Amino acid sequence: MPIYRVRVPITPLSINHIYGHRAIGRTVIKYMKKEGKTFKELCLTCLHPKGSPPMDGSLFMHISLYFGDKRKHDVDNYSKPVLDAFNKVLYNDDGQINLLIIDKHYDKEFPRVEVIVGHMDEMYNLDALDIIRPRTDGE
Repeated sequence: MPIYRVRVPITPLSINHIYGHRAIGRTVIKYMKKEGKTFKELCLTCLHPKGSPPMDGSLFMHISLYFGDKRKHDVDNYSKPVLDAFNKVLYNDDGQINLLIIDKHYDKEFPRVEVIVGHMDEMYNLDALDIIRPRTDGE
């Protein structure tokens, strides 16, 4: 089973930048903003190989967020846009993610989002340091 590694060269976007809400009468409609669509398209553009069917079963995901500034960033606000971007592409539903690891770093020169996704049984074949250590641009 494959382990997917994706590096997206964009400053991480929070859930507040991705989705908006609009009231029509008494109904509130949630929609994806233009910035959110651009983020999703970029995530999918960076995915290699393309065209593989979505993975089934229990999955793990490791998200590394690299911010260009040292302001306060709550990681929980940044996970949902990444999960949604790969829905129906890497996996059928983000409910398949049984283990989610999120870490944040500072990189003024190269803000980005890095994602590793694979089946739970494959996770144990990875070097533990591969999951938790910050990656550099040259890797």
